Amino acid sequence: MKNITIKYIIILISLLPELVFTTEQDYGFRQFRIEDGLSQSTVFTSLQDRIGFMWFGTSSGLNKYDGYKFTVYLNDPDDTTSIAGEVISALFEDSDGTLWVGSIEGNINKYNRETDSFTSINIASLLSERMIEEEDYYDYPLSFSRNHSSTVTSIIEHADGYLWISTWGNGIFVIDKEFKKVNHFYFNNSPSSVIPTNRITKLVWDDDEFIWAATFGKGLLKCARKDGKYVFYTYFFSPDNKNGLSDDKLITLLLDSEMNLWIGTFYGGLNLLTRSEKNREPSETKFVRFEPNIKSNSISGKTVMALIEDKPGNIWIGTFGSGLDRYNKDTRRFINFRHNPTNQSSLADDDVLSLSIERSGIIWAGSHLGAGITKIQKNRAKFNLYTHIPNKKNGLSDNVIWSIYEDKRKVLWVGTYRGGLNRIDRSKNQFTKLQHSPNILNSISSDHIRAITEDRFGNLWVGTYNKGLNLIDKRTGTVKRISNDPGIKHSLSSNQVQTILIDNNEYWVGTFGGGLNYYKSDLNPFNENIKFFNFVHDPDNPNSISDNRVYKIFKDSKADLWVGTFGGGLNKFDPSSGIFKSYRYNPVDNE
Repeated sequence: MKNITIKYIIILISLLPELVFTTEQDYGFRQFRIEDGLSQSTVFTSLQDRIGFMWFGTSSGLNKYDGYKFTVYLNDPDDTTSIAGEVISALFEDSDGTLWVGSIEGNINKYNRETDSFTSINIASLLSERMIEEEDYYDYPLSFSRNHSSTVTSIIEHADGYLWISTWGNGIFVIDKEFKKVNHFYFNNSPSSVIPTNRITKLVWDDDEFIWAATFGKGLLKCARKDGKYVFYTYFFSPDNKNGLSDDKLITLLLDSEMNLWIGTFYGGLNLLTRSEKNREPSETKFVRFEPNIKSNSISGKTVMALIEDKPGNIWIGTFGSGLDRYNKDTRRFINFRHNPTNQSSLADDDVLSLSIERSGIIWAGSHLGAGITKIQKNRAKFNLYTHIPNKKNGLSDNVIWSIYEDKRKVLWVGTYRGGLNRIDRSKNQFTKLQHSPNILNSISSDHIRAITEDRFGNLWVGTYNKGLNLIDKRTGTVKRISNDPGIKHSLSSNQVQTILIDNNEYWVGTFGGGLNYYKSDLNPFNENIKFFNFVHDPDNPNSISDNRVYKIFKDSKADLWVGTFGGGLNKFDPSSGIFKSYRYNPVDNE
């Protein structure tokens, strides 16, 4: 009994960060509506292109957002290069960076960035025969009410470069990027039909060479290439199969970073098809179901309109009527975000039609009927504050911090303005202060610390503002002081040390007023008489360092040093040749 209790305590503790720290308050919400420049407040689709622009498909045109303002693209009947269609239902950026735009009216638009114009066709023009009219009378979400047979529901690109386009009632078209039809998969109520319905709501393509199609009424389709032909397999809902799909009416699909397929349904919540299950026969395949359950942590709604995955791997679920859910795959917990009519910093509406994510991690949720877009981003990280409190032992020695370094054992070393060096063992919440004492030779030389780093022997190198360098043996606490001595040729060139770079057996020390110092040795410098070679500015030598006031040193992947100075600009230094190349600000050069 004791072991069981401990086991449950461990599980509970593992969930505490999620339970305690991940709440709705951890996210910031900003709403964008017509008054912010959006052309229409019903947003069916969105994406971020490779340049960084956000694109939104609305009930009245296409919107481009550059972070400051919206640019609206509307159809102009007198301009053949304007966007075709009024209601934008699908967006896709192909491997060439071309933006493709689908409309409810059945138009496929190709955007030309150079001319800021469009070329287009209507998908119905590619039909070779009349499609079967599928009569069904579901209580559709309002966003589907304007759909007709040619409505473009999604666009993807296959590995061969062809575009696959799904429609609300004309099946799946495969075209090249010049609008030429390559293939057409459709249902014609005969044994030759390769798919069971023409009502396709979403397409995704995965690296396992499958194309997945969500249908509205006929389950999930898997398309695989076999003997040079495309073969479709169907996964149906069955009330007798608890491991099958929870609904045949599918709305959206998401392939996550682990190649699992997430399936949003009309009336059955969320389904998951794991990668390990994707190669099974449809009759043997097991789906994981997530359905609303008031008795336990669960998805908030049964109608899932949109899905997206964020950088940490959480799945975001846009529902129709129940707001936005975030699902953590590790803890298997849902968090629900709802519209608050009294709070503008909340989700704009509980009917979420579309989701997309920026590379920065910002999520955009599209709503309808006046609600517009919600921009969702994680609030700034919550910091633990280390501070100086007089007469308190467990704190910093000074609140003015000049340098911070984390050593190989994860111990934090903090250099202050007047309080010397602080050692912080975060695992024990233990503070130790190393400060100058005029009566103790083994103390550090100054309490004004400017630079800290560590060599491969585990010694700390500590640069001070006016008393040179200190080498500290962390095991014994022994301090070795190194300072400028005008009578010694190879001493440190200046006592004001601003920056230190150590690369294996090479040591670089930047000083304010004394230029750049270099020392090389395979021995432990703590036990050796250190002799520096000094690089200083020579006004008669254009290949010398541009200024003796060195602030920062960086070594790049090509072994070149970059040296930042005060007043002399930036220097690129090639150690093999000893040549400095300087880069300075030129007010007349805008290139």
